[in-house]
Amino acid sequence: MLWDSGSTTTSIMPMLAQIANVEVSELIDLHTLQLGTIRSRSQVKYGTTMDLRIKGCKYTTYLDVANFDHYDMIIGTLFMHKHSVFFFFFYRRLLPCTLRTAKGCTEAVPAR
Repeated sequence: MLWDSGSTTTSIMPMLAQIANVEVSELIDLHTLQLGTIRSRSQVKYGTTMDLRIKGCKYTTYLDVANFDHYDMIIGTLFMHKHSVFFFFFYRRLLPCTLRTAKGCTEAVPAR
């Protein structure tokens, strides 16, 4: 999983969606996933809504289903803004603010 402060999408790989038996829906309005390198575009044709569990807390969120290299999932800025994610670069940790009070979740998530 990549916590990407430069991405506006929150996405999951089709293979992971299939392995996790996640129901996906075909999008009416297709959109292009523009990645950070030249000519790296992927057409997003499917999406899903699923529960993400982070440090024992559950977040229901929409995910694009798209192909990208090296990661099974990308968490982008829209999710991070909604949940007030703080990056602690010096300590290599991140902490969604809403996790601090929800269900006793108070620990920072290790950044990898």
